Amino acid sequence: MPLLASFHQPLFDTVGELVTCWRQIFQGIQYMHENFVAHRDCTFSNIMQDATLLYPDGFHPIQNWMDPSYKHFARHITRTECWPRYYIIDFGLSRRYDPAQGPPMEDVICGGDKSPPEHLGAAYDIPCNPFPTDIYFLGNLLKQDFVYKGFPMSSDDRLRLYEPLSFLDPLIKDMTQQDPALRPTIGEVIERFDEIARKLSFWHLRRPGQRFYFFPKLAQLVRQIKHLFKLVPALPLYTPPTLVPLSPEMQAFYTQTGTKSPP
Repeated sequence: MPLLASFHQPLFDTVGELVTCWRQIFQGIQYMHENFVAHRDCTFSNIMQDATLLYPDGFHPIQNWMDPSYKHFARHITRTECWPRYYIIDFGLSRRYDPAQGPPMEDVICGGDKSPPEHLGAAYDIPCNPFPTDIYFLGNLLKQDFVYKGFPMSSDDRLRLYEPLSFLDPLIKDMTQQDPALRPTIGEVIERFDEIARKLSFWHLRRPGQRFYFFPKLAQLVRQIKHLFKLVPALPLYTPPTLVPLSPEMQAFYTQTGTKSPP
């Protein structure tokens, strides 16, 4: 296992970098769900990246934006130049379920994101299916920290839609629906995500992946022009998976409220 770094640093230089990151995150949760495992805490602090190539001179294990000596900022390249691999960590709350017993129900255990509707108020005392909650965690993370995120280091915490990522807004709204049973399965999320990403133009994929101030944004534009001249692709090679439709029983297993799971 390589030394991992926080997945959100440095800032995502392009929309294509963000698409690639979230494609891997969705695939990781899909692998877990296909094996009947709910993560139950797939939130901001539990997604990491192998930043070995991203920081050519290394990085500090705690403050990743600093060099190993903690004397200077860590020099980094862009993800477009190295395409890091992303990892989901911390399976302390994860649990495997048996589809033969029907849709699972679990008592609420709060992790990093305490905002799922099924975890709030009177609902806190009602067991719920953890698979739709995983979907909520991912959708809310994408919403709060990327699609509606303000400028870096800004004290303005108002949610404002970031236009280059607005294509993700309909999917996010479905992933964070109030009623867990109405949220898509992870397979449906990937299918919709791939369909949306497939329609993005090559230049849209090179737009800033996050909000930049003027001078960093200008530097980002210069980088993209250089990448175009060097024929550096905006996305790595990717083959969409063949998704097998779920049976009605398995659809219910991943989306519906069931009976209390045995200890």
